Amino acid sequence: ASLASCRAAPGAAVTPELIERNNRAVGLMGQFDFNAAVDAFAAIQSAAPEWPEARLNLAIALMNRQREGDAPRAEALLRELLSTPALARRARYTLGLLLVHAGREAEALPLLTDVANGDPPDGFAAYFVGQLRLNEAPADALEWHRRAATQQPLLRSAHYGAFLALRRLNRDAEA
Repeated sequence: ASLASCRAAPGAAVTPELIERNNRAVGLMGQFDFNAAVDAFAAIQSAAPEWPEARLNLAIALMNRQREGDAPRAEALLRELLSTPALARRARYTLGLLLVHAGREAEALPLLTDVANGDPPDGFAAYFVGQLRLNEAPADALEWHRRAATQQPLLRSAHYGAFLALRRLNRDAEA
């Protein structure tokens, strides 16, 4: 309740107080207290509707909370951010993950591919592209997983994805 009462005027600048509230809300995410994080980020977004980072953080909190109606609300927030230059890449990545988890892989693939091919390239997005390509195109998946492993050598899932792709290609000795 105390967070909701601290509202900035419409169009007000992001203040140190809002940044502090945002940092606390991020801490709630780190503690897996997604209910409190959603409430905190919603209050921040309401206080500073012009601050796109608040919308992104709220979308991520909603994705993690996973209550009825959270996914469509997060998707709407993320789609709004796709045209925000400073956050478009992060919004595409996050929306891609949301769509993957919703079983909408065909919609997720171009978003994650765009992020993987971005400047700088993103090994985590490359891994997810590899995962999405594994069943239909294992040779393509192998290249994506190898790329992810090169960019993020400690991402064991990328190495395992390459192994799975090699097995599907009947290249067991190489796997």
